[in-house]
Amino acid sequence: MRNMFSNIQLSCPFVGCDEIVSYDVFKTHQENCSYNMAKCQYCNKTFTKQVMDTHYNDCNNFIRQKMEELVVHKETIKTELTETKLDLDNTKLKLHIASLELSNANLEIEKMAKLVVDREAIKTELTKTKLDLDNTKLQLAVANLKLSNANLEIHRPQQELRRKSLNQETGLNIS
Repeated sequence: MRNMFSNIQLSCPFVGCDEIVSYDVFKTHQENCSYNMAKCQYCNKTFTKQVMDTHYNDCNNFIRQKMEELVVHKETIKTELTETKLDLDNTKLKLHIASLELSNANLEIEKMAKLVVDREAIKTELTKTKLDLDNTKLQLAVANLKLSNANLEIHRPQQELRRKSLNQETGLNIS
């Protein structure tokens, strides 16, 4: 019986579609047919599926929704940027403290040299302080990279929004 139905050919019922398909794939074709009607989830207007993607370029509710999402994303990036700046400030303070510690260590070395103290112990302590300073400098470099990345993330959504706006105004599809 199933074999008998598979030999039946049916025309697509949607206006504009000239497809003729077997009974077996008729339901699947109807669901996926680009001439089938679909409702915009943002404005509830009905269009054929093939028109839906271009409709989003003109749908105020869709554009409003995407803009709200961008604002939320921008605020998230601002928060991350603020946190990164705080991390950077903290790292700068650590660097300053390490620099002061290094200066302090140098003063101690001078005192110890005058007292004829074991120079090897002084050198070891100085090396440790310099390594701490180098480590702090590396942390500062990482924080600067994070700050640069965060700045890039802030500008990317704005550029995308300008591109979409230009596309809408000019009717061109500028990538």
